[in-house]
Amino acid sequence: MRIYIPNRPKLPVISANNVSETLGLPVIGGSDSHNSIQIGCIKNIFEYDCKTINELKEQIKNGKYFIETSNDLNEKIKDVIEIKKLIKPNRLQATGL
Repeated sequence: MRIYIPNRPKLPVISANNVSETLGLPVIGGSDSHNSIQIGCIKNIFEYDCKTINELKEQIKNGKYFIETSNDLNEKIKDVIEIKKLIKPNRLQATGL
């Protein structure tokens, strides 16, 4: 998965898969959304519904899930960046800064 993030310095690529493999842990999807536009863009689809935490852990441990990423994730990231550009100056004006 490649995500568009403009104006960021080039950093060494450390993927979740590399870290997961090194630590011997599974990779699960998740989103740390700060804007409602991006909610649900990355999610885990499990083989069956879980009723307990132990069932959830077992499915993750046994790889009984896959990570689904929205086809328009990069567009949504770009949209949020544009929204922030519009909001930020207005916030500073409102506070008198």
